[in-house]
Amino acid sequence: MLQRRGTANQWFTANTILGMGEMGFAYDTNVVKIGNGITPWNSLDSIDGKSAYEVAVANGFVGTQSAWLLSLVGATGDISSKLNLSGGTLTGPLTLSGPPTSDLHAATKLYVDGLAAGINFHESVVAATVGNLAGTYNNGTAGLGATLTKATNGSIEAIDGVTVAVGDRILLRAQTDAKQNGIYNVTDLGSESTPWVITRATDADNSPSGELAAGDFCFVTFGSTNISKGFVISTIGAITVGTTPITYSQFNASEAIIPGAGIDKTGQTISVTNVTSAMLAAPTNADSAKAIGRVGLPQVILNSGNLALNATHAGNHIYVTGADQTITIPDNSSVPLEIGTTILVINANVTSSIAITGDTLRLAGGSTTGTRSLAAYGIATLIKVAATTWIASGNGLT
Repeated sequence: MLQRRGTANQWFTANTILGMGEMGFAYDTNVVKIGNGITPWNSLDSIDGKSAYEVAVANGFVGTQSAWLLSLVGATGDISSKLNLSGGTLTGPLTLSGPPTSDLHAATKLYVDGLAAGINFHESVVAATVGNLAGTYNNGTAGLGATLTKATNGSIEAIDGVTVAVGDRILLRAQTDAKQNGIYNVTDLGSESTPWVITRATDADNSPSGELAAGDFCFVTFGSTNISKGFVISTIGAITVGTTPITYSQFNASEAIIPGAGIDKTGQTISVTNVTSAMLAAPTNADSAKAIGRVGLPQVILNSGNLALNATHAGNHIYVTGADQTITIPDNSSVPLEIGTTILVINANVTSSIAITGDTLRLAGGSTTGTRSLAAYGIATLIKVAATTWIASGNGLT
């Protein structure tokens, strides 16, 4: 137990507050008092032969002497439930205050996961620079206490659009002199009469040696450009603060998608802008000829009279229901259909003919040309493969 001595007058004049359990002794009056950490000397009761329990009651304890003793020691059950200093089993999760900083410290899961991934996580920063932050650099003691100070008086500028405050962590990642790159704390905002000052963060000043290395990662919480981005040191080899250029590379790709013209990105949703009714309309016949795998081809029903094909039939399905109808392909000079134009002919329980004027109609898989016959329930596909050449193929086609 601590003990302090003095005369009664000295105690009265100083009116000292004794710490919890601390003893004060006025040796000229033989007065003894025991402090509670709150009550000053002049208001504190003297022991005057009182028991410790009586003194406790006099200073505000409410309860029996047994209860008071228990309050000093704790219930037996409470003590037995505590983990022994040597051995014992922890039955619930243990939350640590941070990553280890010395050999005998316990390691957090985040720290271990980072090592497994080759990444050492640092506390996040509020903003990261997109360009050089001009100032006078002082390397401190091998990086410990290193500062960057504005050469003239003035307040610190917004970092990537973020107005910073004293104590904020910021990442310098784009310094002209890459040796200055790193994580800093804002220590002085600066004013008309003083310059701003930032100081290397204690978890990133390479004290102890090796604290700063390739794989060191930090996340950016705010900013116009760097918000939600993570940056990792990609410098190869040992880093000596103030000597080694430090390179920070973007680690994650949360903002890697940049919408272009006609595309909008809101959060995780990407959408097309300026969509017109024409874009949603059914394709024209000319469009149909170029379509791939298009279903529901426009249908032309031929039940009487012959049919001379024209540009409106490109991509059509012609269904022949009248007997002995003739479908004629025009020559390229009169109707210049696009190369690749495709027309499908299907017969009902009738026969029909497919003829051509001037140009060449060739039967697929052979050398014969000219008018073709299509049997009942036959199917023929007509494809223009050159300016003056068509190929016909299908079942029931001769």
